Amino acid sequence: MKNPNARHKKLLEFLDELKKGMFDVEDLYNSEQFEDEEKRYLIKKFIEHKDQILKDGEVESDLFITTDPIERASTIRTWGTNESNKKFSPIEDDHFAVVAGQGGAGKTAYTFFLAQENAKSGLVYYFSLEMSSDGILTRLSREHAGITKEQWRDKSLISERQVSAYKKQKKELRGNKNLKLIGYEHKPKIEEILERAKDGSPHLIFIDNLDLIATEEGAKDPQKILVEKIKNFTKKELIPVILVHHLRKSSGKEKYMSGDDLRGSGKIRDNIDTLMLCKRTEFYEDMTEREKAMFIVREDKDRAFGNGGFHTYYFKKGLFVDNLDIGFDTEAARATQKHPEF
Repeated sequence: MKNPNARHKKLLEFLDELKKGMFDVEDLYNSEQFEDEEKRYLIKKFIEHKDQILKDGEVESDLFITTDPIERASTIRTWGTNESNKKFSPIEDDHFAVVAGQGGAGKTAYTFFLAQENAKSGLVYYFSLEMSSDGILTRLSREHAGITKEQWRDKSLISERQVSAYKKQKKELRGNKNLKLIGYEHKPKIEEILERAKDGSPHLIFIDNLDLIATEEGAKDPQKILVEKIKNFTKKELIPVILVHHLRKSSGKEKYMSGDDLRGSGKIRDNIDTLMLCKRTEFYEDMTEREKAMFIVREDKDRAFGNGGFHTYYFKKGLFVDNLDIGFDTEAARATQKHPEF
């Protein structure tokens, strides 16, 4: 049905029939006539309808939806690669996750990569509170082209091939209609971010980062309030959120990081479904290329399954991959098995 008005009319007709009991929620989950985003819209509207009935006191609480999760159609989202998807808990409709790491750990590059991969299957919003939209595109395109700090300082050193790769990548990122990049030059309130996202009905939201969201003046625990608002949003709107956050700075080299190291409120971990901790390897002169490319992610909290996962990605030209199969030195086999302590 190509006509969007006709499509919307079809949704409203089905919603009316759902309210009248002509169909149930299982019929909706199993229906092939609606896209996943349309199903989420119908479910949200149906829940609002039931909530209103309960508020009016017309029926008892047994009207709440009780469909077993195993019977529900799932929106397929990704942690970026085939192997990581096998190890980490799936990102479901009401999922609230935090990606955390120390400064310079690669959190922005990682989450933007995840945004790009998920944009292949639906609309994704990426809110950047650290950089302008063009600033992120410049950074990612520069990484893709392999432009070094020295070359950026003296642009005459940048090769024609690199310039071409840089411009091509930036054009592709700007032209991706499924990836909406929104930068802020001020500290926005969380309501401003979530309302803007709600209007677009994306199937996944990224917010980078928690420290740059405006907090309520005089609030006793402002971070707790922020994460609770995000959690409530995901549960009500059925739009998952991945929030970027920092770990506390350590006075020494920490070999093991946990949720206790999250900067700020201890209540953050309590309100999220998944906590992903990121770590890059520190560079040393005798390291192999594979070791330098390592990017380690540990699922420190996994509310859904109860057992977190662990995966080593390899970072190359703006991409996070499961394996690097070219350009390695003779120590590649050894390096593949080597995991720096996390």
